[in-house]
Amino acid sequence: MEAHHLISRANKATRHDPRNGVKLCSKHHKFDNKLSAHGAPLAFAEWLQEHYPERWEWCCENKYKIEKPDYKQAYEDLQQILEVSDD
Repeated sequence: MEAHHLISRANKATRHDPRNGVKLCSKHHKFDNKLSAHGAPLAFAEWLQEHYPERWEWCCENKYKIEKPDYKQAYEDLQQILEVSDD
């Protein structure tokens, strides 16, 4: 499995937000010309809308977000996720 940023990781405001990621196999991350996030972005966008509508909505709402990220809050959010996944 590989991690894919839905909104470019160059966008510092959303880079560390857990909602900005999805796990994909390497084929669907980079190497499939019919349905991959990097190889066929329009097809991937349609797939995301169908299978993860809440992530699609979040992307649409945040794709132009340019405010300075709150790293402290992002760190705390990630800690909570890790604590839940350890249970």
